[in-house]
Amino acid sequence: MLSPTTASSIERTTIPLSPPPSISLRETLSRLQQQNHTESQFEALLYRVEEAARAAGGTLRVGMYDGSFDPPHKGHVETANAAVGFARLNLLVVNSHPLPCPNKPNLSPHEPRTKMLVSYFAGDPITVVSPLPRHEIETILAPYQICGIIGSDAFNRFLREGIAPDFNTDEIFVAERRGVPLESAPVTLEGRRIFYAGAEHLAFNGESSTKIREDLVSGGNGLSSTMLNGETARIARAESLYAGMPPSPVPDLLVAAPEPEVIINPAHIPSRHPPARTAYPHKTDDRQVPMPWHVFHAEPCRAVAQPRPHFAARRGVECVLGAPEYLHPQHHRQAPPTP
Repeated sequence: MLSPTTASSIERTTIPLSPPPSISLRETLSRLQQQNHTESQFEALLYRVEEAARAAGGTLRVGMYDGSFDPPHKGHVETANAAVGFARLNLLVVNSHPLPCPNKPNLSPHEPRTKMLVSYFAGDPITVVSPLPRHEIETILAPYQICGIIGSDAFNRFLREGIAPDFNTDEIFVAERRGVPLESAPVTLEGRRIFYAGAEHLAFNGESSTKIREDLVSGGNGLSSTMLNGETARIARAESLYAGMPPSPVPDLLVAAPEPEVIINPAHIPSRHPPARTAYPHKTDDRQVPMPWHVFHAEPCRAVAQPRPHFAARRGVECVLGAPEYLHPQHHRQAPPTP
C-alpha cells in the first residue's frame, strides 16, 4: 500500500552572499560569472513558461520529461509526442540528468547530452530543452498543472517497491516499452491522475540506448542509423562520447538522479527586461513554492526537493487508455482538440 505524501515544501540551503576570506579574488569572480550564467538559464526558462501560460489563457498544462538521454533517440521523441497528445499538454520541458545515476556509472557528460537533445527538439514550438537541474525546473513549473513522463520499466519498479515516482507532479504519463508490459495500471497514484500509452502505439519505444551506444562504437551502421538523426550521431562522434566504452550491464531505467550541484552551460537570454528577482506569486493552495534567488545559485548550493501534496478530490479522475484519434499515425505531434 502506498503511503500518502506528507511533505509539502522545497527546502534549500541558504548560502552567505559574501565569500569567506580564504577564497581568492580570481575564484570569487569565477563563481560570480557562473552564478550569472545559471541565472540566465533560469530566467530564460521562466520567461518561456510565462509566455506559454499567457498563450494558454492561464490554464497551462506542462509536461516534464526528465531522463539520462544518452543518447536521445526516436523512442524518446515518440514518447514525448504521445505525452503531448494523451495528456493534452501546452508545453513540454525536457532535461537530462546533470550527474551520473547510481545505475548508470558510464553516463556521458551533461553538456553534450543537452546538445543532442536540442538537435532533436529544436524548432518544436511547444518544447523547451533546459540544462537546469530538475529541482529548479520543478520550482518554475510549480504554479501550473505538471505531468511527469516515465517509462513502464521505471513505473513497474516504483510499484513493486511501493513508492511513487519521486518527481513533483500532479499527473503521470506512462509509456509502455516493448517487452516491458505494465504490471499494474492504477487509475491514480497518491492522488495523481495517470495516463497510459500502450506499446502498440509506440513503435520505437522498446529500443535500448545501450545497444544504440554499442552500435555507435562499432561503426554506427546498424541500430544507431535507424534510431538517431544525423545531427545527434554527429555530436556523439565529435565529442567522442562512446569510443571504447564497455557495454553497460545495467538496463536503461528512467530514474531520478541524485540532487545535483549547479551545472553551468551558456543559455540564450531573451531580449526583454528580466523578471524581478523576488518570490514567485504565491498560489492559493499549499503547493506554493517561493523562489529566493540568492539561495539557488551561490556555490556550493545544494537543494533538496520534497514531494508536494496532490489533490485527487479537486477533480474527477479517470484512466486514459488507447491511442487518441488526434495522434498522427506516424506519431508526429498534432494539436489536441479543444476539450
